[in-house]
Amino acid sequence: MTLELFDLISLFDTNVHGIFHVSKKLLSAMNAAGEGHILNVASIAGLNGVTNFAEYYP
Repeated sequence: MTLELFDLISLFDTNVHGIFHVSKKLLSAMNAAGEGHILNVASIAGLNGVTNFAEYYP
């Protein structure tokens, strides 16, 4: 399986930039409320790798 650069960039944009932008919006609301929590959940595939998913292969 070959991994295209576009696929890797798209995955990174979703997994890293997406969390950043959502967290930034949530922080504004939480600051206004004076409280709140953010819980980020990750895939185990990032640690172990999954067959045919090169972008997750360690």
